[in-house]
Amino acid sequence: MTFRVGQKVVCVIQPVGYFLTEVPQKGRLYTIRRFGMSDDLVVNEIVNREMLTEDTVTGEVGIYEPTFEWWHFEAIEETDISIFTEMLTKTGVDA
Repeated sequence: MTFRVGQKVVCVIQPVGYFLTEVPQKGRLYTIRRFGMSDDLVVNEIVNREMLTEDTVTGEVGIYEPTFEWWHFEAIEETDISIFTEMLTKTGVDA
Protein backbone atom coordinates (compact mmCIF):
# COMPACT_ATOMS: atom_id res chain seq x y z
CA MET A 1 0.00 0.00 0.00
CA THR A 2 1.30 3.43 -0.91
CA PHE A 3 0.51 6.28 1.43
CA ARG A 4 0.74 10.01 0.68
CA VAL A 5 0.93 13.17 2.76
CA GLY A 6 -2.57 14.49 3.48
CA GLN A 7 -4.17 11.07 3.15
CA LYS A 8 -6.67 9.89 5.75
CA VAL A 9 -5.80 6.62 7.49
CA VAL A 10 -7.35 4.54 10.24
CA CYS A 11 -5.32 2.88 12.98
CA VAL A 12 -5.97 -0.87 12.63
CA ILE A 13 -3.36 -2.18 15.08
CA GLN A 14 -2.83 -0.50 18.45
CA PRO A 15 0.87 0.45 18.79
CA VAL A 16 2.45 -0.80 22.02
CA GLY A 17 5.83 -0.31 23.62
CA TYR A 18 6.06 3.42 22.94
CA PHE A 19 7.15 5.70 25.77
CA LEU A 20 5.34 8.72 24.33
CA THR A 21 2.76 11.21 25.51
CA GLU A 22 0.32 10.10 22.82
CA VAL A 23 0.06 7.14 20.43
CA PRO A 24 -2.52 6.30 17.76
CA GLN A 25 -5.65 4.61 19.04
CA LYS A 26 -7.13 1.62 17.22
CA GLY A 27 -10.21 2.61 15.22
CA ARG A 28 -9.43 6.36 15.13
CA LEU A 29 -8.89 8.35 11.94
CA TYR A 30 -5.68 10.30 11.30
CA THR A 31 -4.18 12.45 8.54
CA ILE A 32 -0.61 11.80 7.39
CA ARG A 33 1.59 14.84 8.07
CA ARG A 34 4.93 13.46 6.89
CA PHE A 35 7.05 10.33 6.67
CA GLY A 36 10.07 9.27 8.66
CA MET A 37 13.21 7.77 7.12
CA SER A 38 11.76 4.24 7.21
CA ASP A 39 8.41 5.17 5.61
CA ASP A 40 6.90 5.30 9.08
CA LEU A 41 4.20 7.92 9.63
CA VAL A 42 3.75 11.14 11.55
CA VAL A 43 0.11 12.26 11.75
CA ASN A 44 -1.45 15.70 12.17
CA GLU A 45 -3.56 14.70 15.13
CA ILE A 46 -0.62 13.61 17.31
CA VAL A 47 2.36 15.82 18.17
CA ASN A 48 4.97 14.32 20.47
CA ARG A 49 8.15 16.06 21.62
CA GLU A 50 11.27 15.41 19.60
CA MET A 51 13.70 12.93 21.08
CA LEU A 52 16.94 11.13 20.31
CA THR A 53 15.86 8.39 17.92
CA GLU A 54 17.59 5.71 15.85
CA ASP A 55 16.18 4.92 12.42
CA THR A 56 15.40 1.19 12.36
CA VAL A 57 16.50 0.78 8.73
CA THR A 58 19.49 3.07 8.29
CA GLY A 59 20.71 3.12 11.89
CA GLU A 60 21.03 6.91 11.62
CA VAL A 61 20.64 8.64 14.98
CA GLY A 62 19.18 12.11 15.37
CA ILE A 63 16.65 14.30 17.15
CA TYR A 64 13.26 13.63 15.60
CA GLU A 65 9.59 13.53 16.45
CA PRO A 66 8.84 9.82 16.88
CA THR A 67 7.09 8.06 14.01
CA PHE A 68 4.66 5.15 13.95
CA GLU A 69 5.06 2.02 11.81
CA TRP A 70 3.06 2.24 8.59
CA TRP A 71 1.56 -1.21 9.08
CA HIS A 72 -0.44 0.08 12.06
CA PHE A 73 -2.58 2.00 9.56
CA GLU A 74 -4.88 1.36 6.65
CA ALA A 75 -5.77 3.91 3.97
CA ILE A 76 -9.23 5.46 3.88
CA GLU A 77 -10.43 6.05 0.35
CA GLU A 78 -12.41 9.27 0.20
CA THR A 79 -15.07 9.71 -2.45
CA ASP A 80 -16.03 13.07 -3.91
CA ILE A 81 -19.83 13.17 -3.87
CA SER A 82 -20.16 16.77 -5.11
CA ILE A 83 -21.54 15.61 -8.47
CA PHE A 84 -24.41 13.83 -6.68
CA THR A 85 -25.06 16.81 -4.42
CA GLU A 86 -25.20 19.03 -7.51
CA MET A 87 -27.69 16.66 -9.16
CA LEU A 88 -29.94 16.80 -6.08
CA THR A 89 -29.73 20.59 -5.97
CA LYS A 90 -30.79 20.85 -9.63
CA THR A 91 -33.83 18.66 -8.95
CA GLY A 92 -34.82 20.66 -5.90
CA VAL A 93 -34.10 17.89 -3.37
CA ASP A 94 -32.31 18.87 -0.15
CA ALA A 95 -29.10 16.91 0.40
